[in-house]
This record gives sequence, structure tokens and C-alpha cells, in this order.
Amino acid sequence: MDCEAGSMSTVDLRSAWAKYRHACKQLEVLADYVDAQSKILSESVPMAAHFDSATGFHILRISQVPDAQETLEQVSLYSGDVINNLRTSMDHLMWQLACLRGVPRNPNPIKFRFCRADGRPCGNPGFLGSEIWDRVHEFQPCKGVNGRSDSWSGEYVHQIDQLVDLSNADKHQNIVDIIPTVNGFGSIPTRLTLPPWIQVVDGEHVFLPEWVNDPDPDAEVIDATRADHRLAVGAEVARIKAPLWGTVELIGFTGFARIYFGLPGLLPLVPTLERLASYCREVLEAFTSEGTAGPSVGRPEPTGGDQ
Repeated sequence: MDCEAGSMSTVDLRSAWAKYRHACKQLEVLADYVDAQSKILSESVPMAAHFDSATGFHILRISQVPDAQETLEQVSLYSGDVINNLRTSMDHLMWQLACLRGVPRNPNPIKFRFCRADGRPCGNPGFLGSEIWDRVHEFQPCKGVNGRSDSWSGEYVHQIDQLVDLSNADKHQNIVDIIPTVNGFGSIPTRLTLPPWIQVVDGEHVFLPEWVNDPDPDAEVIDATRADHRLAVGAEVARIKAPLWGTVELIGFTGFARIYFGLPGLLPLVPTLERLASYCREVLEAFTSEGTAGPSVGRPEPTGGDQ
């Protein structure tokens, strides 16, 4: 949109919101594609079980993997589209806020990233008025979470740091690094009996929640602490004590591993991008007064996801 000096009531955020809405639509497409491809790939990742007499566990290992390069490339390209449109929405916002002081003579440095959370000094980049900068500063990494809703677990990383790093790498280095990871499995039967909280009534399985805490002597024991999450032949998926499997030394097929797509560091792909989108929405809303966002019908919001 054109740059015009004016008040917050006249700043034009239609372009920023349009980029955000488009990113959210692309994220929906990505999520559907990832879900479908995860199911397809999982049907091509069989496991074998090797009995460890010292511990009594059968060790589940991947025995075959599919060629997933074409799928990974497509997931990466979809992800890059989401990432770059989210970042562009923030940059378009900064351009309009900079225009409140008049058309900038040098547009090159105008973008949404100024402070980090590493202790380095930060301050007004010079193209924003002091009042506007104070408001922008509240969303900077040096302020931490600052009251925003955020389900991030593990070592904290600020959304704008993560968004800019992903965008820079995608634009200047390589497409987004997508890693197929193994997180769970489905198996052939592991027991002869049903747990006490499930009964068969008239040929149908009935769940009895009041019996959930009753002892279950035939329960399998699953240990996933040594799983390495790699999609590779021989990679350990889990260890299981299955009453029905006994002490059989080798079971050639025990089921399929479940495949998920992630970012480096085992970050779940779709929930991570949803987190970034939620942050961008909060920033845009903070600077959007009535009538300044242009057509707003159907502003999509991320579907949400725990991390």
C-alpha cells in the first residue's frame, strides 16, 4: 500500500493483514499435506522386534524406510512460503508505522527486528517516532514473553528471533531444513486379554472409566527413553515387554513406526509455525485500530497446538 504520513487512525495496514491472512491459508494447506504424507510414509516404515534376554524387553527397530526426498522438498517449500509471508507481514507493518513520520528517504533498513534477548543494548532504530517505538519495543525479544500467551516448552526462543532466522536461511542459504522423525508406533497385538476398563458387550468394546485405575496384570510395558527418533534402518523406536510375544528372539514384523515432520532440534513443524503466526497476529492487532486493517472478514487464526 502507498505510504502516507498521518495519524494512527489513517495508517494503512491492509497490506500487512493481507500477507498475514495469506500465510495462515498456506499454513492450513501445509498442515493438511503434512498430515496426509505422515500417514502415507508411516505405512512404509515397518519394524522388527529383537528380544533382549538381559532386560526382558523386545527392542523395536526400523527395518525399512521409504524414499521421502520429494515429500520433504514439498514440505520445505510450503513451510518457506508460510515463514516468509509471516515475516513480510511484520515488515509491511513497520513500513506503515515509519510512514507516520513521512515517507522514509531510505527504505532499506525498515524491517521488524531490532532487539535480541542476549543482553546487547537496544534502542529506537531511528525510523520510528518515540511513542511508536515504545509500543513496538514491548514485542521485542529483550522483553521476553511479556504477558503473551505462549505454550513453548524447553529452552525459550523468542518468536521474532525464530521467524527471522528461519526466513533468512530460506531466502539466502537453503530451503527450510525439514527432518522426518519417528515419534510413536502401532503394533501387532501385544496381549491376549483386554485391560479391565474395556469390556466386550454385545460384540462391541465398551470403555469403563471408573475402572481405569484397577490393576492390569497383562499390561505391556513400553520404554521410549532410548528412542533416537531417526528415520533410518536399525534406528530404535521403543522397547516393549509384551506378554503375547513371550521370549521369541526375533519377530520380523511388529507394526509400523509413526512419522512426523520437524525442524532441527526435534521442533514440531506445524505447531512451531502456528506459534509464530499467533505472535504476528498479536503484533498486528496491537497496531490496528478500527478501520485501519482494510477488509478483515475471515482473518484466519492458527488452529493451535501444544508443544
